Amino acid sequence: MTKSIRLLPVLLVTVLLAAACQSPQDSAKNDSWDTVQKESIDTIWSTWDETLKESHNNIYFEKDLQCEKPQEVAVYQLEQADDVDKKAEQIRREYVPDKEFDKKYYKENPNTVPPGPEYVNEKTGQTWIIGNNGFINYSRSSDDTNYLDSAEDVEKTIFVNRPYKDEEITLKDGTITLSQAVEKAQKEEDKWKKLSGDECSTRPKKIEILPAADGGEGKAVKISFEKTYKGAGILTEQKTTETSQDKPLAVDYLSFFDDTVTITSVHGIERIVSNAGAVHQKTVERKLDQIVSLKSAIQIMEKELAAYHDFKVSHIELCYRYVNEKIERNDAGNIYTTSPCWVFYINEEQYKEEFILVDCETGKMDYIKNY
Repeated sequence: MTKSIRLLPVLLVTVLLAAACQSPQDSAKNDSWDTVQKESIDTIWSTWDETLKESHNNIYFEKDLQCEKPQEVAVYQLEQADDVDKKAEQIRREYVPDKEFDKKYYKENPNTVPPGPEYVNEKTGQTWIIGNNGFINYSRSSDDTNYLDSAEDVEKTIFVNRPYKDEEITLKDGTITLSQAVEKAQKEEDKWKKLSGDECSTRPKKIEILPAADGGEGKAVKISFEKTYKGAGILTEQKTTETSQDKPLAVDYLSFFDDTVTITSVHGIERIVSNAGAVHQKTVERKLDQIVSLKSAIQIMEKELAAYHDFKVSHIELCYRYVNEKIERNDAGNIYTTSPCWVFYINEEQYKEEFILVDCETGKMDYIKNY
C-alpha cells in the first residue's frame, strides 16, 4: 500500500443533475402515488413484523429484518459546522498529548481543504488533521498502511447493523472479537462527536477484515459507522445521475463516505476518519406526524418493479437524504434540507450498491443500481 499523509479534499461523492429535479410537491402530482397510505411511526413499528410476513409477487425479505425506530420524522435544515478548528489546541491534546507533540511537524494553516491545522510526524507516522467543518483524520502511527484495504483486497465483510456471529479475529499482537472491536470503535466515534460538537450520532454499520500487506497472519479490523439524526440514518450510499429506470432521481441528494475506525492492535484504535464532519440543527421546517407506511412503500415497489426480476431485500432503513442542489461538497456553513425516505437494500457490496428509495412524503420511488 502506498503511504499517503497528505490531506485529501473532503469532497462529497456526488453528481448533481444537469437539469433541476422535480420538487417533492411536484412529484406528488403523479397519479401513481396519489393514493399512498400514510401512518404514524408508532403504527408502522407496531405492525412491522406482520407487514413483512405478507406475500408479494416479486419482493422477498431476509428473515427477521428490523429497523431502528426514529424518535420523530421531520424535514429539518441542518448546518455544516464552520468553527471546529477554533478549538484546535484543545482537540489536539486529546489525540497528540504534549509529551508526544513535536512542534516542527505542526502546520497551523497548511492551505488544505477543508481549512484546518495538521500534524504529521515523519518519524513516528502519527497524523492528526482536522477541518473547520468537523473533518478529522487521525492515525496513531503509520501501522494502518501495513494492511490492504481496497475493495478487492478485503477478506470479509460483516454487517453489524443486524444480528451477526461474534467471531474472533487475530491481530498482530493478540485476538479481538467483533463485538469488542465495535465497542472500542464506538467509544472513539462518540469522543469525536463530543469534541466536534456534532449533533448527529453514529451507529456501527459493517466490519471489514483487512489482510496484512506482507501476507502475515495478523489482520486489521475496519469498522464503518452510519451517521444518524434522532434515530434516523443519514443516507450515504453513492448513487448515479439517473436511476436504473433511466430517469432522473426524484430527489437528488449528496452522498459521502461513512466514518471509519481501524484497529490493528489489542491496545486500542489505530485510525479514525470522519469525512462527513459535524452538523447542527438550524430550523425545523415541518414535523411529519404521518409518513408513507412500510406496507404502502412495499406495494409501490411491487408495482413499479413488476417488469424486473425478483428482489430479495437484505436490510431496511428509514433515512434522511441531504438535499442542496447548489453545492457539491460539505464545506463549512453549508445548509442541508433533510428529505426522509425508506431505503430497501438489495446489494450492499461496495461500489456495487443496489437499493430502492421510497420518499416518505410523496411515495415517489427510485431504483438505484451502481453497476
